[in-house]
Amino acid sequence: MAVVLPGLRLLALQAWPPNRPFKILHAWWQTPSLAVDMMKLFRPRAHVVLIGHTHYPGVWRRSGRIIVNTGSFLNYMRAQAAIIEGERLEVRWVNERNGNFTLGKLKEVF
Repeated sequence: MAVVLPGLRLLALQAWPPNRPFKILHAWWQTPSLAVDMMKLFRPRAHVVLIGHTHYPGVWRRSGRIIVNTGSFLNYMRAQAAIIEGERLEVRWVNERNGNFTLGKLKEVF
C-alpha cells in the first residue's frame, strides 16, 4: 500500500490544476524548437545541444541541428546518457536495476 500512495500523490500533483497535463505536453512539444532558437541566438555555429530537466527523453533534428534531452529517472520515463568523446556523441538508454545504473542499448551516434 505504501508504494501505491506515492504514485497516486505524484499523479494528483501532475493533474492539478486540470490544465497542467496540457501545459506539460505543450512544453515537451516546444522544447526542441526553443532549443534551436536558443542555439541560433547564443551559439549560431553550434550543431548540437544537450539538455535535460523536462523529463521527456529524446533526440530531435531541427533546422540542421541536433537536440538531445537526457530525460530523467521517473517511474514512467526512461533516462538517456550522452557520452562525448572528441567529436563523437553517443546517446544510450540508461538501465536501472536494484538501485544500480548501467549504460543500455545504443540509441544514436553522431
